[in-house]
Amino acid sequence: MLATTRNIDLLEVLGRLLAGEQGDAFAFLSDAEPYIARGGASLRHLLAHLLTASAHRRGELAALIDDLGGTPPMRTMSAENQYFAFLSADCLLPRLIEAKRQSVARYELAIQQLADSNPRITALLTSHLDTHRRELDLLTKSQLAAK
Repeated sequence: MLATTRNIDLLEVLGRLLAGEQGDAFAFLSDAEPYIARGGASLRHLLAHLLTASAHRRGELAALIDDLGGTPPMRTMSAENQYFAFLSADCLLPRLIEAKRQSVARYELAIQQLADSNPRITALLTSHLDTHRRELDLLTKSQLAAK
């Protein structure tokens, strides 16, 4: 489908969501895996789940943008996140919690901006938001358990 004037705003909002997913801390968790292995098993499992879920959301957003006739944005390297591989779990968890809060805020804004859009798109974004909220809860519980 070719991009039309009507879905340009939609593509911009989805592009911002994808760029946020690509540039946040979770996109760099794979680089941190050797160092996270020193953490407890429950933390390793949680972070592995978050890594997989993040990749899945990025794929769904990119496919949706492509289906709408847009071009998904390229992944950018965040100077802040490029050294995640060297952080201990104690330093990593607060950063991941903050990144997850930012993701929740991005999705809430996008859903508001696209309230009148295609129900399929709204459903996908709401599903992503629900997942982000559950993951935020899991990260917060994990941080509390580590103290």
